[in-house]
Amino acid sequence: MRETEGRETEPPYFGRLTTELPIYSPSTINLKTMAHTRPVGERHGRSQAPLPGDGRA
Repeated sequence: MRETEGRETEPPYFGRLTTELPIYSPSTINLKTMAHTRPVGERHGRSQAPLPGDGRA
């Protein structure tokens, strides 16, 4: 899908972050994420569930 024109029309893909980000507490291991495709030539976007205690809804 890397070079597919129109890929940005795909729905987001579910995944999990498998990297520890030490600036966040609690752990970010297995944090739920959604990958959002963008037009060819642009990087994919990501969104995640709010971390407990970060003050965001």
